[in-house]
Amino acid sequence: MKYQVNYLYPNLGCAYLVCANLTNADLKYADLKDADFTSALFGGAKNLKVEQLLEAKTLYKVTGLPLEMEKELKEKKPELFERPKER
Repeated sequence: MKYQVNYLYPNLGCAYLVCANLTNADLKYADLKDADFTSALFGGAKNLKVEQLLEAKTLYKVTGLPLEMEKELKEKKPELFERPKER
């Protein structure tokens, strides 16, 4: 049986989501402020906005972001893709 969790306004702020599989997750209203997405997989994530990810703590080694989105993020805030400082 396949289950789907649907949160209307998920608060992922300050969450430790290292290696998280966010494939096909609907992140329309998600609060991503200061979330650690080190090595997270975003393939097929829905309703994800550049503005949301700009508030994340790190996007170091993430995969699956649309190329245009990744390019824009790297232009606006390249430090998101750098190795984070010690936790």
